[in-house]
Amino acid sequence: MHADHQGDPVSPSNPENDWTGKVRDYPRMGFPLYLIIDPRQKTVTLFSEPNRDRYHTRTEREFGETIRIPEPFGFELDLARLVPYRD
Repeated sequence: MHADHQGDPVSPSNPENDWTGKVRDYPRMGFPLYLIIDPRQKTVTLFSEPNRDRYHTRTEREFGETIRIPEPFGFELDLARLVPYRD
């Protein structure tokens, strides 16, 4: 079975796993898209265009903006309703 995309909110207790381990592993596993929602920083980051061992494209947006999800999905994702972690 092959997944089309992966999306994760950043773990408050282990953000390095999302930002380092998964960014390294997911292109190797064949995920064409990896969306990281980071409520700590109020940002959303989309990694795309994998080539074996890394993603070639990184797109960042802040909460409240929109981010383009590329084909085969092809839509704008509204980030206006996302909320940051509470301190």
